[in-house]
Amino acid sequence: MIGALLFIRVWIVIILNLKHGFDWQSVQLGAFLAGALLAETNYRTQVEADIRPFRGLLLGLFFVTTGTSIDLQVYTL
Repeated sequence: MIGALLFIRVWIVIILNLKHGFDWQSVQLGAFLAGALLAETNYRTQVEADIRPFRGLLLGLFFVTTGTSIDLQVYTL
């Protein structure tokens, strides 16, 4: 269990450092990459079980933050 938590923390630190290193990367992209990396590990089922109670809340938060970051001036005529 401690190995799994350490593994997750290391990847979160790596993703956050990448975000600070590149201005074009967004927090949403970092979260997506972290999820994609964790989905390919042996800890996939444990991560799914831990996140399952918060799935709806996290999806709503993702879509709200992504939607509010859209620049509507680009899409107006």
